[in-house]
Amino acid sequence: MVLNYEPSSDILTVEWPNAELFLLPDLKQTFLTLIETVRNYDIKQLLIKTTAESVIPVLDNTKDNSIYIRQVLKGLRGTRLQKIARILAFEIEQDKEEQKLSAEINADATITIQYRTFLENEMAMAWLLE
Repeated sequence: MVLNYEPSSDILTVEWPNAELFLLPDLKQTFLTLIETVRNYDIKQLLIKTTAESVIPVLDNTKDNSIYIRQVLKGLRGTRLQKIARILAFEIEQDKEEQKLSAEINADATITIQYRTFLENEMAMAWLLE
């Protein structure tokens, strides 16, 4: 995982690594590192860039993906984080599933962080800077 913090925009960019190289304990540690970084640097905006290689094989269906995202969001409670933008490298049909997941997360009253998925970096950045 590569982290890049831009203080002027208060955006932490995460370039997600190739998930095929991870075992589940390593993956959990990566999530913990991300949560700790957001907490320690008082981040307001998070941009997650994924590639086809970084899709997590054990979390490749919407139900599992929802569980993983909710666990990360739970870990981020109590931080200043307001928005998460995730750039996808999926085909359109999978993107529709991600958009549905995004809507469900944003409708959950227990989650105060806004979460959206995008196919383009420029659109994600524009939304984060709103």
